[in-house]
Amino acid sequence: QNADSIGECPANRRRAAHNTNLHQNIFGSFTDLDFDYTMVKIDAGLRLTSQTRVAYIQPTTTPAATIFSAAAATQLTPLTSLPIYVEESTWWYNDSFRDGLWSYSDQVTIRHSRGGHVWCLDGVARLWRAPSGPSEMLQDGDLETNDLYVQTNPADRVWHQLDGGATRPWGWINNPK
Repeated sequence: QNADSIGECPANRRRAAHNTNLHQNIFGSFTDLDFDYTMVKIDAGLRLTSQTRVAYIQPTTTPAATIFSAAAATQLTPLTSLPIYVEESTWWYNDSFRDGLWSYSDQVTIRHSRGGHVWCLDGVARLWRAPSGPSEMLQDGDLETNDLYVQTNPADRVWHQLDGGATRPWGWINNPK
């Protein structure tokens, strides 16, 4: 009975930002959105023992598929743990693409004290105040999935873009190349 509400933020309750369109969701109830919390697309096949590190560039930086230089890597801000589920911004693009995935240009919501909840590989759910502009309705300096980079070996200075719209094989996140 309560499986329907597990992907629902208690504050948003799966309401759309615009284009209100109640539909029968995958659980059989009627909501605008199927999920407020969405899975990071590239995490498919992630091993619980994965040592993948994650960091992000500031949204004002143009993302590259790979960061090779130590100098460029200094622009990365590390995260404590790899995100698994992200409270996605309804504006960008949870309202438009109801796929249940956080990928490409998707953003973290700012509905909770300018942040959104993220559940990570270390088992901790935390409020993440990702870099964002003053309005969630505008794309004005907001962190996107494309701004995240991963690596498994700290001795290897190469960081790979987490998503970038690329098709990645199952389990790629365990050993990104």
